[in-house]
Amino acid sequence: MNKHTRFFFGQIPVFILTSTSIVLLLSCIEEVNPYDIPEAAEIVWRSSNPADGDTIDIFTTYTLEGEVLLPKHVDEIVVIADNAVGWDASPYRTNSEGRAWPKFSFGVSFADTGFHYITVKGYLADGDSIVKDLRLFTVSPLDQADLRADYGELVELKTPRVGDDVLYVWRFDGGRDPIRSDTNSAKFVVNFLSTSAELYVEKDSVQSPSCKFTVTVTDKKPPEISLIGAEMSPDKDTVYMSPGNTTLTIGAVDQESGLSHVTVNGVHVDCWAGKCVYQFDPPSGIAVSYRALDIIARDVADNEALRELTIYYDPQVLLSPELIILNPEADSQSTNKPVADIRGYIRNNDENRDMAIVIRQNGTEDTVLSARGDFSVKEDLKDSVNHIEVLLFRDDEVRIRPLDKKSFTLFYRPEVKDTTPPEIKEFRVGDSVVTNGYTTALDEIVLKVLVVDPNSEVASVWIDNKQATRNSSGYFSRSVQLAHTLEGNAIAVLAANSDLISTDGNDEITIYRNGTPSLTMRTAKGAKVNTSTTDTVNASDPDGDKLTISA
Repeated sequence: MNKHTRFFFGQIPVFILTSTSIVLLLSCIEEVNPYDIPEAAEIVWRSSNPADGDTIDIFTTYTLEGEVLLPKHVDEIVVIADNAVGWDASPYRTNSEGRAWPKFSFGVSFADTGFHYITVKGYLADGDSIVKDLRLFTVSPLDQADLRADYGELVELKTPRVGDDVLYVWRFDGGRDPIRSDTNSAKFVVNFLSTSAELYVEKDSVQSPSCKFTVTVTDKKPPEISLIGAEMSPDKDTVYMSPGNTTLTIGAVDQESGLSHVTVNGVHVDCWAGKCVYQFDPPSGIAVSYRALDIIARDVADNEALRELTIYYDPQVLLSPELIILNPEADSQSTNKPVADIRGYIRNNDENRDMAIVIRQNGTEDTVLSARGDFSVKEDLKDSVNHIEVLLFRDDEVRIRPLDKKSFTLFYRPEVKDTTPPEIKEFRVGDSVVTNGYTTALDEIVLKVLVVDPNSEVASVWIDNKQATRNSSGYFSRSVQLAHTLEGNAIAVLAANSDLISTDGNDEITIYRNGTPSLTMRTAKGAKVNTSTTDTVNASDPDGDKLTISA
């Protein structure tokens, strides 16, 4: 190109001068606004917490804020969060102008640990789309330390909390009930053996990964030994048995580490569900004899319990009479009577001999009577709680060991008579509360009465000498005919409670039947100007009230 070449841009002509010719080029280059291109739209994050690649806690809601640049090109945006729980994000549709909202925010929370992706996708007007991602990594802050405790000790469970309101659950192996708390700590009494456990949180039936821990329980208490179904002496060291009985059922229980084994006089006894059956050889003959027993129970933690007993063989046990108590019928019951009527009979009194019946009340011997069959005795109740024992002895022997014993407890609750009458609280006609002097235009009304009694139940109410009906709202109601009188209608109301205590005299309410007065006028027709006419006025009141007419 020589020195005569010139360029003009835009819509300015461009001249190119050569040695042979002059060429004129008209160039029209259209300028384009880059922000009018749909692909120029963009989605950006405005909040910095959490940022892309951050680590966050599970079950902790974070609020994310974003903005759509050039929203005029975006029809709608959609938020997608994989495996999110309890979040308020939903597809963001168009606004009132038919375009995506320029700014958006939403909360998101995750239940499980690991990588999570949040995607905001914008759909452009030309059918294309734009995408903005956020990558997060979730971890669990839950951490329950291992526990060491004695059986029966009160211990505290505690863990770092998560951000959301959740239910914290500590679950123990072995089918035990889990401990649940709406806070990140809880206290409980250790009543089980050493076990493994786990901690997790849950919300709306969604559960977090669990945190494992162990509970080590120290057993310091020996097993408990008892005898099941045996007749024993008052000091519990002698068992009374007949020569024909060769089985002794031993109860051995250890609530802590568990039962290891039981021996009787050095012989191992098999146990099942806390019951150990000991079989022994019967004595020779039917004479009274004794046998010493040493019962040893050992638990898993090597705690040992020893029970020393003596078996007393009595041939008379085979023919031992039995007490049958007819009244009271239950082992424990309440009464408002100050005297207990104790009745029963003696069964298996084959010798038909007199027996001694001893009645003890709260450990004190009160009554001794002689009987062969039926017996009845009145016993004054001395306390509010009366533990009564009825013991049967042979009348001609020293009363050391009873042939039979029955016991029961009577709770004495003196009867308190209600002397307070019911109280009429209010009257109603329809839904309106009415008082004395109420006026109505109806010939018949339904009068409702509210009656209360602080001590007893309201049994019945009479309105206008007729029994009223109680409705579901607690009001007693009755229809009442109203007379057209100047004195009004005095309606009597009487109420009684379940103790037949009634209101003092009759409560009354006076209701007036007041109809609307009527007025009619008859005027002579065809009256002339400047002449007088006579009008006839008829006025009446249905109640007979005096009327005043003015013209």
